[in-house]
Amino acid sequence: MPFARPHLLLLAALVGFLFPDAPGLPAFTVNDCRGKVYTDLDFRARGLVLVVTAPTYAQGDAQKAWNRALDPLAWPEDGPYYAFLQDLSQSWFRGVALAEMRQRYDPPPLLLVDEDGSVRTALGFPAGATLVAAYAPGGRLVGVETNGASAARAKKLWESVRQPRPAPGRAAP
Repeated sequence: MPFARPHLLLLAALVGFLFPDAPGLPAFTVNDCRGKVYTDLDFRARGLVLVVTAPTYAQGDAQKAWNRALDPLAWPEDGPYYAFLQDLSQSWFRGVALAEMRQRYDPPPLLLVDEDGSVRTALGFPAGATLVAAYAPGGRLVGVETNGASAARAKKLWESVRQPRPAPGRAAP
């Protein structure tokens, strides 16, 4: 890869080291909070920035912070998806959490409901934490952020997922 950025290669290597159980996107089906069905194939097509979390009091501040950091970024119709995966297996107030999600739902972000934690587990991420994973088109994991939210971290994850678009009449590099 003669034009690869060394820091992106290092990031990809660290992601594999820090989260060895986090594969690329596995096969899964998940509903949003209003029941619309999404599969891994939807996210593989355009890429995905995914906040993996749980609707619990302990994760509330982290969720709000990531929402403030990620929301201002450009989420074009053909660009990467932006979603929160809510692991309901960790919540004591499932019904209340779902009702609140439905009431405030205005994508992006998509609010995806992981009823039993199986999607989070298949992704290879631990329970009890809020983290952000970035998947390039095709489903390859290209970044994971476990530190607190910031505009710079959000932009770095977003950029790692975006596909460079060739200029009209020119072949992609």
